[in-house]
Amino acid sequence: MGRPIYWGRQLCKLGDDVKLMPAGYVKPYVKRGKNDAVDAETICEAVRRPTIRFVDTKTEEQQAILSIHCARDLAVQRRTQIANMIRSLFA
Repeated sequence: MGRPIYWGRQLCKLGDDVKLMPAGYVKPYVKRGKNDAVDAETICEAVRRPTIRFVDTKTEEQQAILSIHCARDLAVQRRTQIANMIRSLFA
């Protein structure tokens, strides 16, 4: 996920207008196997739709905060798994 955002930031620095699409919005337009030509065709098909929504490129600070939130969510998940495992062992 980080690479498109990184390249989006780099292209914005050069003055380009960057529009990022979530992969979930493009996925319904995939017709066959995955390669560069099919990916390009799929993206073109998705962009033509009037209802497609784009996301902004995140700053480095926003990405850092997001990674902290993801790490915390993972730690909470693991803690819950361990607590449930211990509870089941005592049962």
